[in-house]
Amino acid sequence: MAFFISCLSIYLIGLLELWIAIPLGFALKINPFITAFFASIGAISSCIIIILIGVPIRNKFYKTKIFKKKFENKYFQKVWNEFGIFGLGLIAPIFTGVHIGTAIALFLGCSARNTIFYMSIGTIIWTIILTVLTSLGISIVKQ
Repeated sequence: MAFFISCLSIYLIGLLELWIAIPLGFALKINPFITAFFASIGAISSCIIIILIGVPIRNKFYKTKIFKKKFENKYFQKVWNEFGIFGLGLIAPIFTGVHIGTAIALFLGCSARNTIFYMSIGTIIWTIILTVLTSLGISIVKQ
């Protein structure tokens, strides 16, 4: 029962912040692979929840006059055109969180499918990196 509660805790914290869920798993002495799995599933779940809530809201606001005017920040538009959802998917899980990155992608007009795909890829990459770094840090401290 304690193992189930630990995994549930990692998942729920992963819904909020990936970089907190992984050290929590290590603190609870859960296997690193299990920790990475539940933390990443939690983060990806937050992306899906934001998509389910955000797409209808985005579609409703796109019909208003506010969003009919083209986005005019030329620097931001240049960066978005160059890196797009791929770049956002890679940096959002660690810098803004998956949920905020997903909201940004929706605001910028990305499709739900692409947003989930690239946020998942970024989440998996950062989960692996953070799990390895946390594991290495713990092994260095133990020596």
